[in-house]
Amino acid sequence: MLYRLGLDIGITSVGWAVVALEKDESGLKPIRIQDLGVRIFEKAEDSKTGASLALPRREARSARRRVRRRRHRLWRVKRLLEQQGIISMEQIEALYTQRTPSPDVYALRVSGLDRRLTAEEIARVLIHIAHRRGFQSNRKSELRDSDAGKLLKAVQENEARMQTKGYRTVAEMLVSEATVMNTEGKLIHGRSHSSVSNVRNKAGEYRHTVSRQAIVEEVRAIFTAQRALGNDLMSEALEDAYLHILCSQRNFDDGPGGDSPYGHGLVSASGVRQSIYERMVGICTFEYKQREKRAPRSSYSFERFQLLTKVLNLRIYRQKDDGGRYLCALTEDERSRIIQCAYEQTKITYSKLRKLLNMQDADTFSGLTYGANRAREKTEDAVFVELKFYHDVRRALQHAGMSIQDIPHETLDQIGWILSVWKSDDNRRIELSKLELSDNVIEELLPLNGAKFGHLSFKAIRNILPFLEDGYGYDVACGLAGYQFQGQEEHQKQKLIPPLDEGEVTNPVVRRGISQAIKVINAVIRKYGSPESIHIELAREMSKSLDERRKLEKAQKENQKNNERMKEEIRENLGIMHVTGRDIVKYKLFKQQQGLCMYSGETLELSRLFEPGYAEVDHIIPYGVSFDDSYDNKVLVKAEQNRQKGNRTPLEYLQDKPDQKAKLIALVESLQLSQKKKNYLLMDKRAVDLEQEGFRERNLSDTRYITRALMNHIQKWLLFDETASQRSKRVICVNGAVTAYMRARWGLTKDRDAGDKHHAADAVIVACIGDSLIQRVTKYDKFKRNALADRNRYMKQVNENQGTMQYVDVETGETFTWESFDERKFLPHETLEPWPCFRDELLARLSDEPAKNIRAIGLLPYSESEPIQPIFVSRMPTRKVTGPAHKETVRSPRIVRLDDKKGTEIQVTVSKVNLSELKLTKDGEIKDYFRPEDDRQLYETLRSRLIQFGGDAKAAFKEPVYKISKDGSVQTPVRKVKVQEKLTLGVPVHAGRGIAENGGMVRIDIFEKDGKHFFVPVYVSDVLKQELPNRLATAHKPYSEWRIVDDSYRFKFSLYPNDAIRIKPSREVDITYKDGSKEPLGCRLMYYVGADISSANITVKTHDDFGEARLGLQGLEVFDKYVVDVLGGAHPVHKEKRMPFRVRRKEK
Repeated sequence: MLYRLGLDIGITSVGWAVVALEKDESGLKPIRIQDLGVRIFEKAEDSKTGASLALPRREARSARRRVRRRRHRLWRVKRLLEQQGIISMEQIEALYTQRTPSPDVYALRVSGLDRRLTAEEIARVLIHIAHRRGFQSNRKSELRDSDAGKLLKAVQENEARMQTKGYRTVAEMLVSEATVMNTEGKLIHGRSHSSVSNVRNKAGEYRHTVSRQAIVEEVRAIFTAQRALGNDLMSEALEDAYLHILCSQRNFDDGPGGDSPYGHGLVSASGVRQSIYERMVGICTFEYKQREKRAPRSSYSFERFQLLTKVLNLRIYRQKDDGGRYLCALTEDERSRIIQCAYEQTKITYSKLRKLLNMQDADTFSGLTYGANRAREKTEDAVFVELKFYHDVRRALQHAGMSIQDIPHETLDQIGWILSVWKSDDNRRIELSKLELSDNVIEELLPLNGAKFGHLSFKAIRNILPFLEDGYGYDVACGLAGYQFQGQEEHQKQKLIPPLDEGEVTNPVVRRGISQAIKVINAVIRKYGSPESIHIELAREMSKSLDERRKLEKAQKENQKNNERMKEEIRENLGIMHVTGRDIVKYKLFKQQQGLCMYSGETLELSRLFEPGYAEVDHIIPYGVSFDDSYDNKVLVKAEQNRQKGNRTPLEYLQDKPDQKAKLIALVESLQLSQKKKNYLLMDKRAVDLEQEGFRERNLSDTRYITRALMNHIQKWLLFDETASQRSKRVICVNGAVTAYMRARWGLTKDRDAGDKHHAADAVIVACIGDSLIQRVTKYDKFKRNALADRNRYMKQVNENQGTMQYVDVETGETFTWESFDERKFLPHETLEPWPCFRDELLARLSDEPAKNIRAIGLLPYSESEPIQPIFVSRMPTRKVTGPAHKETVRSPRIVRLDDKKGTEIQVTVSKVNLSELKLTKDGEIKDYFRPEDDRQLYETLRSRLIQFGGDAKAAFKEPVYKISKDGSVQTPVRKVKVQEKLTLGVPVHAGRGIAENGGMVRIDIFEKDGKHFFVPVYVSDVLKQELPNRLATAHKPYSEWRIVDDSYRFKFSLYPNDAIRIKPSREVDITYKDGSKEPLGCRLMYYVGADISSANITVKTHDDFGEARLGLQGLEVFDKYVVDVLGGAHPVHKEKRMPFRVRRKEK
């Protein structure tokens, strides 16, 4: 089958559509929708923070390493003490298990300076010091971040305090100054010298931090003092061995040891010295065969490459003498001035560029967003270019008495590479010394850091740079250097697309979206064969961070609110009840233009604004030329002005009307317009003609890196259908703005809250947008504007060869032939649909009963017997069985008696929470507060504070709360209090002394008995135990009272999140939709969402995520499991075995 595939790719979805093609004398044209659907998947990031999904695992692994290494260090110290004959392991253990009071260990450390210590005291002191050995970094670059700055400040303050007050050791300082201070610095509770051991840094605090060197000096002082006091146990051999253990620290560059998959640094497989970070660097886009590593952004060549690219791409809107604008590139002299300045100044802002290039006040930078209500100076404060690495190295060399001019560029690149892939100072010294740099220079370079890498290697950059220096654009320079600008070398084409290479796209959100799109493409090919072409639209948020997406979402919501306000104003001021989107645009333009016609300067009457034929919205640069339907390309003008302007720019239209032209220029400068709109209004014809290709490139195509990466990957590997077309460009990346324009033109609305099927609709639109459609739109726009300006410009005649009616432009001789034409309006019909009844067909295919609706329309391409299935959204199931076995908070298990008639005892857990997390109940009590009667005065203080601030805990406890002792003499700050929580099922920890909430529920196992269904919840903790649980969730019962699975129960299947199930409840259960409506569930295919063990209910949702229902299992008449493939095909699961877990434990 000859078809085109359309894809609408987002961060959690892939809409797809197969559009059938037909070949005629004019080429290939779409004729109908063959198939369509949606694939949904989870976003590959934390939904709250935008952090990588691997971050919690990585942080937990790092914490485990720290704990393990500390434990190992303490064990080595204990073993050393035993080997030296000071104390045995059994005696050491007894020190920490005996119940008799022992002196404070900090006091012992001070005593060790003045009296002989016993063997037990020596053990306590040395073990304690090894446990808290102070801060030390083995890389100077680490000391530049903000947290390290706070930490270093605390270290320096403590060192200064020791010197000023003459403290001999860290312990002596802590013992002498052991106080608890409140946030205002007032003394609240002084401690005696016998109670210093619980000195800790609070969250975000570093005031008790000391340096590793200070701790080492204390150790030496204690050993020296003990030997002077005649303590033979404290020998020099013991001191040296102890300090070796105390100061041992793994190198950052070789990673963890043992069999960890994250280690094996320093030496590569080939025996070459290599950092662990070097293995993570991707391969060059162009030098892929040679496996050249990508260059660090912190390097001379990469910064030079970026500088030249930015300078060559810079465009400026300059003002002509007559007030018009034209777009121009920089001259060779201007480029040279910028490049020279970049190496002289740390960074160049656009405002500096303005002075450097002697720009007039009216001149502006293309590509810089000038807001209508934002000062130009503030906009141009943005940085144009910054050679950070170059200037950092230049300053470092100056401090060492050298000039950067004395260092070859290749050596600067090597410095950048070393600083980017080697993290520890020792390894950096080794590598930098190979460059024959002096020790002084090396020490100055150590604090510098590099992190990110570009997409090209040093080899590729150096091959391209000479052509950039000569003024060629990047694409031309790549070609002249012998590289294919559109991607890597050609490969053997194949029917299916392989996955992306590891280093091609590193953003996990983008990578998952693209990998799911590849799965959809391959599934479509398996079903329909090779496509003739693939059209793609990538959501604009795909390449943005979570913060950027949130800003975008915020802007969209603000725009939506503004539109709602405009609607209300239109209703109140003009009495129009049904306000359309076009009405809002008209009204907004009316207000922006202060009620004036943009082209004539005449006043527009508000009362006539929506009167047909009075005022119209016009594209400043005709859409057929600019393909820009944005607000910045629209103005409100009188209808006759719009017709007279025709297919011209405003200045072209007014070139024979100098007074009106001068009025337009003055009006543009006086109004609060965006700079883009001002430039559009004042661009002359020559500037528009020169920019026409740029318009097409920017507004029709998506040229982002991730889009090109996907396009190149498909183009490189996929074998396309060659039977009907031999064209080379088979992958088209459509700009989302064009999709939105065509959607609106075809009368198709997009409601994101109405479910997921709109992604399929967008995919159909994307598939239809091709060169032929763009030509038709361009042709239509040109014909319409010229015909409105001068109807006599076209002569009607019959094409005798084809028997069709056509219109000839009497000025140019261009012919226009229309399939459908309105003779009364002398215009082609505005729909310009890809094929007749396109909109009706698409809406029918999106409906719940497509076959019925298609038959009702009577579309010719469909046969009576053709099966037409409704869309069933495919969802990526969650089969993950790993993760944290339990939540981080460890609680204390307690039994409490409820104040009900039965006096039921239930198990609760008790944990401490910050005061800012407290909440009030409806009755004005603190929710879940544990045993308020234990300290009624404190409870009432907290409760009254919460009531005073309306339940806002953060505001209520911004000022500290103090607990008063019984005699009223001491105030202790209260930061946390105990709360209780009912816990049906938890994970025992700390040998049963504590309990934590279960981690994620991996799945539920469904059992059947006597026609009723039950489920067993399976958690990550069960997976780690590799033991299948056997208790059935029972509503409103503690875990101990749950029924146990025996031979009378039959296992049916396991359900993971997003597994499909066909269900039919015996009683009526409603689906609640997002719009608030409800509908009986009946018997239908749904997706399993999750289970609630307290009520023994499950939650299910409709395939398109528009509706949701909760229901119990025991009353289900039908309960079957289905597998849904990538394209939405549902297949029943006939038999399933209960699968045990075989988790292979990795060495951490």
